[in-house]
Amino acid sequence: AGGLLALRLVAGFLHRLIDEYRRERDAEALEDALDWLRQRHGAETVSNILLAFRRRYLTSAEPDRGGGRGSLPPEEEALLLEDLLVLWALNENPAVGAWQPLFDDRNLEEETGYRELLGELSDFFEERPGFGPDDASFFELLQAPARAAPDSLVQQLGFLLRLEEPLVEDLREDLLLGMDVLREEQRPIFPGPGGGPPGPGPSQVLAYDEAEEPELFSPDRDWMPEAVLLAKNVYVWLDQLSRSYGRPIRHLDEIPERELDRIAGDGITALWLIGIWRRSHASERIKRLCGNPEAAASAYSIFDYHIDPDLGGDEALETLRRRAWQRRVRLACDMVPNHMGIDSRWVLERPELFLSVPRCPYPNYTFDGPDLSPDPQVGIFLEDHYYDRTDAAVVFKRLDRRSGEVSYLYHGNDGTGMPWNDTAQLDYLNPATREAVLEAILEVARHFPVIRFDAA
Repeated sequence: AGGLLALRLVAGFLHRLIDEYRRERDAEALEDALDWLRQRHGAETVSNILLAFRRRYLTSAEPDRGGGRGSLPPEEEALLLEDLLVLWALNENPAVGAWQPLFDDRNLEEETGYRELLGELSDFFEERPGFGPDDASFFELLQAPARAAPDSLVQQLGFLLRLEEPLVEDLREDLLLGMDVLREEQRPIFPGPGGGPPGPGPSQVLAYDEAEEPELFSPDRDWMPEAVLLAKNVYVWLDQLSRSYGRPIRHLDEIPERELDRIAGDGITALWLIGIWRRSHASERIKRLCGNPEAAASAYSIFDYHIDPDLGGDEALETLRRRAWQRRVRLACDMVPNHMGIDSRWVLERPELFLSVPRCPYPNYTFDGPDLSPDPQVGIFLEDHYYDRTDAAVVFKRLDRRSGEVSYLYHGNDGTGMPWNDTAQLDYLNPATREAVLEAILEVARHFPVIRFDAA
């Protein structure tokens, strides 16, 4: 973050330097510089450089529809030269280091050879008015920060801070902030008493030889690279179709022939159906208990991998699959290998497949809320502080009323944020879990030739 901030400040200074030079000393400097380059290298060469820069770096620009110098108005050419000078100066700055790929000019250089042409402007600006307290060459001032501190962005910001007004008149606070952020990022942190540097830690080279196995990727079929995928949130789509056709359309097998014809006619070859699986009833109930009376269950809190009866069940899917394939449209679906719904069939019947502990991991957790389980033999209890949003517990409580066994199953989590309180985390250290998920994937693949695996 500090490096990006510093580069923004350096680039901002270069733009301001150009603007102040034109305003105070040489209003036509950029226009005359372009004419000078045209006299030496030809108008077409200069125009091609500007157009190539515009095409590569200014993504919002309109595409060039002309040719030669006439394709750009003079005022735009001057602005492009200003941006090009800043790009050149940043790429010539040794201190940018790891940030250089953000504005790498190698492709532009290979296409146009622009660096040599801009380098010649040193001779042009020697004959133009100087600038600054020392009346220095404007072209030399463009490189002044990099030459003052070629190895340090912090020192370059310090150099800018020492410049006279008006070049940095309202940049001082930003420059100080940039220096502080960079210094803080670069400050070494030594843990332990006394703050001294730590000694060398133990060296261990990890090996995973026992995990080696042959790769058994299936070859791509001819249709796979050419697939054109259309995504549809099923419940939203069916509601839209009901409104469009003026009649209730609630099941997958009720989707009109005309709609499938339209999809195929648009060149779609795969239809991705989002939200088709049976969802966790507890997911909907949790959302409503937490204050959202109109909430539906999450499409990724899954009860099991069967088509939701609200959509017509597995039979309705088979009918839709057959009708879609008559038009050479394949069906696609989601799978969620990371977790299942908090009250899923596996949580009820095969709790050993989930990451769990026999004792509550935190003593402040309480589980006195409503039972979320659809099975009277099994109790499912969300941690109480979810309901008033004062905590986000990592586990929920499962009670087996037949044996009296209590376990605490971890909520699903991808490691980037808080747990998802309507899910249970599958335990992939358990071979039985891996086998069960693999079997589920194979079963789904028998009905869907395209499967999108949820990243979590």
